[in-house]
Amino acid sequence: KSSDDSCVDIEEENEREYATSDKMAKGVDAELLRKMKSWFIVSIRDSPKALLFENSLLQVGVQKQFSNFQGQIVLFYGNKAGHSFDNFEVWYSNTPGLEINQLEEIKCENIGSKTQCKQRLSVKCTSPFIQPPTFKISFNCNGQKYMYDLRLPVVATSFAQPLTLKASDFSDKWNKMNDREEQTILQVASGAILKKEFPTLTQGLRFALVDCENSDKMENDVILAAAAIRVGANEEAKRPEAAIGCLIRVEIDSAQNRCVLSVRGMHPLATGAVKNLFKEQVAATVA
Repeated sequence: KSSDDSCVDIEEENEREYATSDKMAKGVDAELLRKMKSWFIVSIRDSPKALLFENSLLQVGVQKQFSNFQGQIVLFYGNKAGHSFDNFEVWYSNTPGLEINQLEEIKCENIGSKTQCKQRLSVKCTSPFIQPPTFKISFNCNGQKYMYDLRLPVVATSFAQPLTLKASDFSDKWNKMNDREEQTILQVASGAILKKEFPTLTQGLRFALVDCENSDKMENDVILAAAAIRVGANEEAKRPEAAIGCLIRVEIDSAQNRCVLSVRGMHPLATGAVKNLFKEQVAATVA
């Protein structure tokens, strides 16, 4: 099974209506789904605050901070409606390799009009994972039940530590992992724009660029980056704390407006996760 097959399709999930014991719960339409995807892509970059969801009723924002293999998350739920939210509940999915702990339960079962409540979470990465955790929001407003599925902006690269490497060191490590590669070819609107923006994307996902200026072996349209994904000890699996190296090589063909994205890593799930994340970021930046 490829890493692409393991990704959660939140858009398909949200397009379904959720049956309750008394009536059908309203979800989101196609236009809002597209916005949610864009918000999520921005939210997983290395920025402390982000918007996850907003419509005429509800706004969901997030603050996040990661260090080593752990993170702190604060979610804000704002009621934009003219009526209160009743029976407000949030559920989190189980993601293998990621521990999610609620530091405080949501104390506002009812959220008044034009007010908000917040919830604090802690997360711990114990092994690489491809699909981000999801969470479901449910509430009643003015007699109608609503239910939304969102993705929590916690991904493998949230726990990445940039690695500063020389081009020669990168090549040595790259060659040692020649049987651990995932690759994809991406068609982009402009190879030149991708070449300009890719360093920003790389740093946003907590990778460090490799300085190739003094290497006569590297082509001008090749970008290299490196990071180590930190994972904490897993007592059940008897795995100690570790740093899982991941390397990226991007060959940009400006004439054909495409790029070849290759990722090699010390763990197949880490490799697949990094490939999918960069693929998503490239598609959103240079569509």
